[in-house]
Amino acid sequence: MRMRTLRIQNFRGIRQANLDLSAPFIALVGPGDSTKTTILDALGFVLTPRYNLVFTDADFHNTVTTEPMVIEAVIVDLPDTLVDERTHGKNRSGIRSDNTLTHDPLDEDSVEECLIVRLTVAADLEPVWEVVRPGEEVGDRMTASERGQLGHFRIGENSGQNLRWGRGSALTTLTQSKSGAAHALVEAQRQARDAVRALTGTALHDAATLAQNQSLLLGPAKFSDLRPGLDPAFGAGSSSLMLHEGDIPLSQYGLGSRRLLSLTIQENALTTRSMVSIDEVESGLDPHRLSNLLRHLREQTESGTTQVIFTTHSPLVVESLSWRQLFVVRSVDGVTTVNAVPEDLAPDHVETVQGLVRSAPSSLLARKVVVGEGATEVGFLRAIMNSRDNARAAKGKSISVSTGTSIANGGGDSQAPERARAFADLGYRTMLVLDADVDTNADRVTAAADAGVEVVQWDPPHALEDAIFAAIPDAGIAAILDVVIEDKGVESVAGALGSRLGSNLPQDNVEGWSALANDSEYRSALAATAKAKKWFKREDHGMELGEIVWLHRTSLPQGGLRAGLKNFLNFVYRDES
Repeated sequence: MRMRTLRIQNFRGIRQANLDLSAPFIALVGPGDSTKTTILDALGFVLTPRYNLVFTDADFHNTVTTEPMVIEAVIVDLPDTLVDERTHGKNRSGIRSDNTLTHDPLDEDSVEECLIVRLTVAADLEPVWEVVRPGEEVGDRMTASERGQLGHFRIGENSGQNLRWGRGSALTTLTQSKSGAAHALVEAQRQARDAVRALTGTALHDAATLAQNQSLLLGPAKFSDLRPGLDPAFGAGSSSLMLHEGDIPLSQYGLGSRRLLSLTIQENALTTRSMVSIDEVESGLDPHRLSNLLRHLREQTESGTTQVIFTTHSPLVVESLSWRQLFVVRSVDGVTTVNAVPEDLAPDHVETVQGLVRSAPSSLLARKVVVGEGATEVGFLRAIMNSRDNARAAKGKSISVSTGTSIANGGGDSQAPERARAFADLGYRTMLVLDADVDTNADRVTAAADAGVEVVQWDPPHALEDAIFAAIPDAGIAAILDVVIEDKGVESVAGALGSRLGSNLPQDNVEGWSALANDSEYRSALAATAKAKKWFKREDHGMELGEIVWLHRTSLPQGGLRAGLKNFLNFVYRDES
């Protein structure tokens, strides 16, 4: 079984979604509350082999039940038992490569045979599963056992149910066809009842005796030997029987171990091609077991036996994947989209996207991305944002975490515009902050802006260092020099700056350096030396620079640096009170 498309209407956080889920390996990434888990829930509900699902008004979008909840999956690579004329053979449809549907699955060479499985829940909260044909409102009912043949299973918080021999569990599926398995389960239950019956003098017996004596006050049936015992109604196949490691029940093991074992059991319980969905694939797993799981899942999809779809909030997972395996989830006004990286990207742009996956995996989990030209800009902007967060938090206002803003390293003046455009192409609200001291990247900056990227550049021909030293007051310059001297040493700083000024700067009188040149010349020399000697070419040094600028922000002149910072902060906190 393989999914082609999934249509969702009026389900929880999704008002409408028409999703292409045809890829064999799909990692759903994006910010929190973008309905990634809701997609997996919808998928699980429409394909579930259970017949007793319970829905409430809370499962409807905005709890509005006047419109039905509809989840519709188009499934290909179907088992023969489902397309037999005695089952749903007459309900087969076709799906083209562009995901349009046709009534006749054999009408065209490019058409793939499919079944359209629809789950509808109306205001009466009764779920109805049907196989429908394109454009038809009513189809033929689909039973729970027929849905079970589709081979979908979900790994989530309730993975423990597949470590028990319960109704519908994978362990039950593995054993129900084995000779003697049913008898073994019955005999195990009987021996357990005998063992409990043999107990005496426990607190359980004390409670039973108390109940027997007190029952005389209300006059029920006369009891003479009340005692604890296992209910024989919980017979073979009940969920009271579960896997143990020696004497230790698997319920005592960690979440990661339980999920991995559950996956193993479910894979072996299915005899047909399957589809597995996993919510937060990294949950409960340390890095090496997570890496091994991802490798295993990739191998399963490459062998053609399994389709995998999972959600993740882990940069480690994102970093380990190819750009072709990443699908960005967005939710705007109840409309959910899932965007793959466009296949028609130019080869150099494809490399840029893969570079994002490797260098900025956490940004792919954000709502908004600010691409700084390099390490200096990233540290500087992060310090400005953190300082603004502190000021807003003190006033009870939301901070950048609420807006889902991430700051990514652009990798230099040539790569940064490409990376910003790649984020925009993937549907992220994106800002690019870069120097204006070169013009060799002008075409790439224009292309990024045309793709919807908001661009902040300092006044030409300024780099960030030029913009800061041109605008910051004298007290700010003194604070910056203190930081640089502490890091580089006064001899190194005095020598490099003095060489620019053509003067021997006294190492014991840093405060007097500015008097050895006019203000403009001194500031220009500081900026040039900072760039040449790479004073701030690390993120932590960029952060120190940003913290000093923030302290002197109200003294910055209009335009230039002040205007750029205003645009940056407006982008970060836009749509927030």
